[in-house]
Amino acid sequence: MDTQSIMDKAIRRAQKENYPKRRDQIPLLALKRLESRKMKLMGDCMESDLHSLAKTVPSIDKLTPFVQELLNASIPLGQLRKVAGHLQKTQTLLIRLQIQAGKKAFHATTSAEVRAIRKQFTARADSFLRNAKDSMETVQQFQKHFKRLPHIEKEAFTFVLAGYPNTGKSTLLNRLTGSTPKIADYPFTTQEINVGKTEYRFLPVQFLDTPGLLDRPLTERNPIERKAMAALAHTGQHVLFVFDPTLSCGYSFEQQMSLLREIRQQFGSRPLTVILNKTDIAHETELRRAQEELRAQKIPFLTAGPDNAEEVKEKVLQNVPRNFYVTQKIPETTGSQHSN
Repeated sequence: MDTQSIMDKAIRRAQKENYPKRRDQIPLLALKRLESRKMKLMGDCMESDLHSLAKTVPSIDKLTPFVQELLNASIPLGQLRKVAGHLQKTQTLLIRLQIQAGKKAFHATTSAEVRAIRKQFTARADSFLRNAKDSMETVQQFQKHFKRLPHIEKEAFTFVLAGYPNTGKSTLLNRLTGSTPKIADYPFTTQEINVGKTEYRFLPVQFLDTPGLLDRPLTERNPIERKAMAALAHTGQHVLFVFDPTLSCGYSFEQQMSLLREIRQQFGSRPLTVILNKTDIAHETELRRAQEELRAQKIPFLTAGPDNAEEVKEKVLQNVPRNFYVTQKIPETTGSQHSN
């Protein structure tokens, strides 16, 4: 939906109100009624389309903090409030314009004047729509982001996968749940939060595959990274930090350890397990170095590769407390999902 399509639709709607074949012979009063009717139909049509677009923006204050942060990473919520208000204002202007034009047409003294009033009405309405073009595009962009929000079951135990880009988080998600997120051999392949689901003791468990993080201040993180931080801040009962000891991800041992320390400091109240990934291609010295460092810091870890996927899954799921489903809940969002 764009400004031109809204105007074209309104004009087509008005054209259904047919003129007699000899317009120049229409009595003045009948012409006033006809042109006023056309303007009302156009105004109602345009106002209805704008209203339908504006109402797709939910009340920001009613969204969960997690959803607010996810959306704010793509579209500033302050801007979203402004554009929703702008669309509502445009609706009001169109209604007011239609009423004023109808009054002018009623007081017109010639047929030419009546027709001129409708032309002026069409031009002004088109100007209002064009002025709202940027706001309409912002709302449509918001709709796309809102549809891509992950669907998180509020009563499922949730693991959050975090780590540097290209450490194999999406591959691990596939091995744990069977979901098939986009995987490629370059950083930031995961740009949204993917959800994989499985069961443990006949109860639902979900894994959130977050976009890769870099070890830098929050103010310097891009929108993709901020989505990962939102997931860590607002969802999940257990963090799985995915560590690449082979360094094939493009980030050094020290960089990955530094990010791990930051996450432990910021989200230290939650249990955390390090997943030493890509062990099928890791050199023995690389793997030993990571294991020794984690043992020294008393951080629990698991080694993961294609040959021990079921073993890793079983050990990860053992972190689900037996009484969780009785005592806890997590926020719920709407959107797309990936499930096994």
